[in-house]
Amino acid sequence: MSSVIDGLAAKAFGLNKEEVAFLDLEVCPNPYNEYREEINECIAPEIQAAIRSDIPSLIGKVCQTRGYRRAYTKKAYWADRKLELLAHLFQLRPEVLLRLGANAYAKYLERPVADLISYFVGVVFGRWDLRIALDPSLAPKLPDPFDPLPVCPPGMLVGPDGPPAKPGGIVSEEWLRARPDANTLPPEGAVPHPTIPDSEYPLYINWDGILVDDPGFNGDRPHRDDIVRRVREVLDLIWGDRAQEVEQEVCEILGVRDLRDYFRKPSGFFQDHLKRYSKSRRKAPIYWPLSTASGSYTIWLYYHRLTDQTLYAAVNKYLEPKIADTERALDRLEEELAAASGREATRLRDRLNEGRAFLGELQDLREELLRVAGLPYKPDLNDGVIINAAPLHRLFRLRSWAKETEKVWKKLEKGDYDWAHMAYTIRPDRVREVCRRDRSIAVAHGLEDICEVEPPAPKKKGGRGRGRRRKEAAR
Repeated sequence: MSSVIDGLAAKAFGLNKEEVAFLDLEVCPNPYNEYREEINECIAPEIQAAIRSDIPSLIGKVCQTRGYRRAYTKKAYWADRKLELLAHLFQLRPEVLLRLGANAYAKYLERPVADLISYFVGVVFGRWDLRIALDPSLAPKLPDPFDPLPVCPPGMLVGPDGPPAKPGGIVSEEWLRARPDANTLPPEGAVPHPTIPDSEYPLYINWDGILVDDPGFNGDRPHRDDIVRRVREVLDLIWGDRAQEVEQEVCEILGVRDLRDYFRKPSGFFQDHLKRYSKSRRKAPIYWPLSTASGSYTIWLYYHRLTDQTLYAAVNKYLEPKIADTERALDRLEEELAAASGREATRLRDRLNEGRAFLGELQDLREELLRVAGLPYKPDLNDGVIINAAPLHRLFRLRSWAKETEKVWKKLEKGDYDWAHMAYTIRPDRVREVCRRDRSIAVAHGLEDICEVEPPAPKKKGGRGRGRRRKEAAR
């Protein structure tokens, strides 16, 4: 990516090859597009030893071998300083070094692999357009460096009016090819068929913004909307026959047994996602896992599709059927246990106890979701992610996020966030009373008519010159 950005910058500033070469001489060449891909096997042990060196030692070796440059000695790099110092030292492309020192550099592969899984989840929720991954020629041209940023990311699944797509409003490939660039829509009427039926899109989209972690009672019959099953569908579409091989490689790099393990572990997908969507003190994850106490069942929500009906939909569409299926499975186990003996009876008794504990957790999850829905829960995206997540704090298993959301919930109940729509929804009488005394909060809720504080008087027009003239006239 850094080499692509370098190329775009050179093009934007009209730099020719000689000028680019001069900049490389002054700074240093980008190791991601300048060095060799072939490796002399004789120096492989030397490279392995250098990989284990610390940064100061590497700086000394590079300067001794390649000469002194500010780019070597100062903390300047494109993506990873140690990897690029090694590239400068041996004049090899970074990916060659990664292959050679796979164990030492496994952590450098975790980030792109985690990026990939995050992208797949976004594809399933209808955030990203899978067709662009399957056919890169459908991607829009990027705007010039000094143009305004696009309203939507270039890879987003959009409707013909530009914003994110809605059911029945996915743009056609014809529309995508007619789009001049990421900032510009095709001229009105220029595309005969601007949209396609949802059935013609390569993948089924969960438009309600809900997925589940549900492999089935015995783990062999995943739900149609099971998050692992849906991610595997994307893998199949992109890699075809190699999908299983790619999935195994992904799990090895992430250090998990399988994809379900990655999604279930609080320190897996969600922790990575939380870091990805955090900036300074603002934490704003858009995929929320609402889990049972043990994490044996999880409902995944897509923040941008939250409505006041989402929690009811999760209960009615997923939890109620799951509870009913589990009760039927337990009834069958009890019948089998009554006719069994010996080791088989012990095995069935253990499964029955596990099933009853699982059923209890499902019922607790249903009760908590209905409790929050009845507050009432009416999310408003203008309040921000953490305020909308706060009422659900009991259902997050990542401890740091659970504590953050619980803290916000206590402040919300206390009245620290009475400007928020969530506060007015849950405590309307209290907020209305506050609006009588605080005009700014009244304005936030559109309740200026009940506010007893007069609006500030408009400032008088006129500058310093006019006042000076008045004084001179008085003299």
